[in-house]
Amino acid sequence: MNDQTFLGQVKNLLQIGDVDFLQKLLTTQKITNASQYSQLFAKLKQTFYYDVQHQVCKNGSIEVLQFLRSKSSSKDFNIDFADQNNQNCLHYAVQRNNLGFVKYILLEDQDKQTNQMLNKIDINMRSQDKGESPLFFALSKLKSDTDKIKMVNLLLQRQDIDVGVINNDKKLAFEAYNNQFSSDPAANLIEKAYILKNDINKQKNLSGYEGSMFLLKNISTSDQNQLLNKQTPLEKKEELIESHIFDQALDLNYKQELQQQLLNSKALQDRFKHLQHQSTVDSFKYIDKDELKKALDKRLMEFTGMTLIRNIKDAFA
Repeated sequence: MNDQTFLGQVKNLLQIGDVDFLQKLLTTQKITNASQYSQLFAKLKQTFYYDVQHQVCKNGSIEVLQFLRSKSSSKDFNIDFADQNNQNCLHYAVQRNNLGFVKYILLEDQDKQTNQMLNKIDINMRSQDKGESPLFFALSKLKSDTDKIKMVNLLLQRQDIDVGVINNDKKLAFEAYNNQFSSDPAANLIEKAYILKNDINKQKNLSGYEGSMFLLKNISTSDQNQLLNKQTPLEKKEELIESHIFDQALDLNYKQELQQQLLNSKALQDRFKHLQHQSTVDSFKYIDKDELKKALDKRLMEFTGMTLIRNIKDAFA
């Protein structure tokens, strides 16, 4: 067997994850120690541009990962990499929907004696081109809602995940990949996690929700405690949220902020166009004329309030 044929067989076996046959083939070719495996990896990369570490994460075979790790030195085989676009193993596995592999490297890849994780993959690493973490990839790369929900649920199990990571466009994951008027269940799940982890767990008021138009500002401690209390009926929580939002209508700065968001949001303008049965929405005329300005304020608060209640209530259930 010539070298090219041998390397081609190794590459194919790595891709399909046939560890038993791979080990037999390598033993036959007298490749048994770490130094020989290092040379094999170099030849695969030189011949086929096949980076073994990258491909293991793309193919998502736990057996191949364990086998190569047992035969190689950490210097030659290590899944704690970052490629030229600053994507890591988790980016690769998430975008290919390798759910079992993602679960393994996030939660189960441990030393049996010390229970320490064997990898140091950064779950919040941001790609260079768009500034997106694997959480963004779960929403943008996977096609079905079911797959997205499963992957997002899995990623959220890690205590060190940061749901507040923003991309290069200064958007959170659920903002970047969730239409304001067409609900994405996985994006909504991240949105709720953002509220819970960034606000509730820190026992602060809910003013940190700056990335979105759905704001709860300066909520009182007593109201917040009722929202956090699992014994508070859901209807009461909805009432508290609704009351707080409508109270903001008395705050001129808050009204101006909402009006500015109206100017910047084509989707929101389209929504108001539908509500008012108009062909166009001239936001400036509402700002210039007091009576129409009040009408706009009312409708904007109603729309913002109802949308927030719909998106947030389950987080406090």
